[in-house]
Amino acid sequence: MSVLTPHQTDLTTFCKFKREHKLRRALHLSLNPNYAISPPPCTALSMTNDEQAEVPGQTEEIDNLAGNERNKGAQPIAELMQQYDLKPKDLVEASAEQLTFKLVARAMKGRELTINSKGIVQRAMNRATSKVWTQKQLFNY
Repeated sequence: MSVLTPHQTDLTTFCKFKREHKLRRALHLSLNPNYAISPPPCTALSMTNDEQAEVPGQTEEIDNLAGNERNKGAQPIAELMQQYDLKPKDLVEASAEQLTFKLVARAMKGRELTINSKGIVQRAMNRATSKVWTQKQLFNY
């Protein structure tokens, strides 16, 4: 039998409060869908694996309640890069701006990007292929 130290007790209480806050926030969003999701005030520590197991799919439920579907599926840019035999490395090298491999991967797999991020990817694609592409041609959202 293990004995909890005062620090561990405080951490357990903190994690329980954090989990309860997330559930209250999800309930509030389901009742008031016009509110945007804001991060809970307690984000300094994450829950342990045991506590996450107690509330399965909690973050997905919160995202679904607010209508935040960010994955848009395969994008035309992925097909175009395959047609032109381009790799993410080619776009990163062609870009004159701050373009990362992670951003290119997110663009190809369909994770929703900001307008600025889409512009960076578009300009890198234009430089890499020496053609002019519009955002509508590269992204379907």
